[in-house]
Amino acid sequence: MDDLTPVENNFWNQTPQEIRAALACGLEGLSSDEARRRLAQYGPNSDAAAKADGVLRAILRRLLEPLSLILLAAGFVSMPATRSAVRSSS
Repeated sequence: MDDLTPVENNFWNQTPQEIRAALACGLEGLSSDEARRRLAQYGPNSDAAAKADGVLRAILRRLLEPLSLILLAAGFVSMPATRSAVRSSS
């Protein structure tokens, strides 16, 4: 199975028998004993704890998003035109 290309190695391209063999389990899943053993070996199947960002970091992250950068650039480009329009109307 190691000689497969990455596309062929995707689980959705494999038969249930190939997946079962790769995961070393039956089509019905793991036995309770095997599940306990794997839990002890690999730990629980859970997401990593989310890390809390500070307020400043959250603001900077949002300001550095592509759409925010485009809008900021457009605002800076339009400033001289707006100032000259305001001066000429006075």
